[in-house]
Amino acid sequence: MNSLIIVQQETFTYVCLFDELNKLIECHPYSESQSSIVGNIYIGVVKNKIKGIGGYFVEFGQDKNGFLPISKNNNQLSPGQSVIIQVDKDAYSTKGAKLTSSISFSGEYVVLVTDSTDIHFSSKLPEDARTKGLKSMIHKFKSDEYGFIVRTNAYDGVNSQITDEIEDLISKYNKLQDIKDYRPNYSCLLNANVGWLKYVQNMNKSNLSQIVVNSDANEEKISSYLKEASLHNNITVNKDVDIYNKLDIGNMLSKALRRKTWLPSGASIVIDRTEAMFVIDVNSDKNISKRNNQRNLIKINIEAAKEIAKQIRLRNLSGIILIDFIDLNFEEDRIKLIEALNNSLKDDPIRVINHGLTSLGIVELTRKRLEPCLEDKLKGIPFDL
Repeated sequence: MNSLIIVQQETFTYVCLFDELNKLIECHPYSESQSSIVGNIYIGVVKNKIKGIGGYFVEFGQDKNGFLPISKNNNQLSPGQSVIIQVDKDAYSTKGAKLTSSISFSGEYVVLVTDSTDIHFSSKLPEDARTKGLKSMIHKFKSDEYGFIVRTNAYDGVNSQITDEIEDLISKYNKLQDIKDYRPNYSCLLNANVGWLKYVQNMNKSNLSQIVVNSDANEEKISSYLKEASLHNNITVNKDVDIYNKLDIGNMLSKALRRKTWLPSGASIVIDRTEAMFVIDVNSDKNISKRNNQRNLIKINIEAAKEIAKQIRLRNLSGIILIDFIDLNFEEDRIKLIEALNNSLKDDPIRVINHGLTSLGIVELTRKRLEPCLEDKLKGIPFDL
């Protein structure tokens, strides 16, 4: 079972997920000066329509204009026109925020969406009696104006909690419809209040046994949330003011930023970052096996594949990820390697798509970018406490 560690330090908070061996799985630093606006809903104004890149630049009250891709429900917009938009991704480097006109309202168990009127289920939910029961229960909330995405958390949720959440999401949708025509341009119609508690709400907690905090305020906040979500009997909350040092989290984060990661066999993986992608190279390095044959190489590659999946999740790498494994001569070994990589990526809560091997033997992955990578989020935040 996993443990969640929440460390509050003045104006920033660390949320770290550990496995049963106290190995770091994920780390999400939250700083008040780096607050996210993902999920916020604004009244924007179209500034330009750029057909060449298939989108609009929209002014919505931030330092940089956002980018709104052209879709079937907004392809008739023109400069100067007001548009209701939601922030899909924060501004990054020189790019403004990515926007969407398909508004959604996210809960712990269900997401209300306006680009569909169907009921969709997370691909990680099994097709069994519980899922069928959820579909029947949620069907009564169907509308010609919106649909729902049922999240993985709903599987272990209490039915009354799920229906209460759906009613709350519908209430938020109706409120937006009531006020949107009476607010001036650039108004924020909904503040999603994205932060560390939102991460806890959204994470899959079926394998979570305890939450450890270092402050009274967070102990009260987490305990209240777990009680509201009917999870207080499943997840214990403990306070330990020195948990950060006891687990040596600062050293773990330092290792997570290193370019090279050593593997038990003596081989290594090297992670480099370019403007457009992440590139990962697998090297035999200190692997001193004299049997530098295909059997040894496939072992190194499979060992590397497992570690690469862990590093992608820990470092929160996203976008295009290229992996240069050690060359394999036999097709059956290449198939075995891809299967091992795919199996290792299954635990990642963010979907990773494996596009297979290129003609040069490079594995291409894509992973959705929901927030900056760990390296960027740690900039300006002291983690060697």
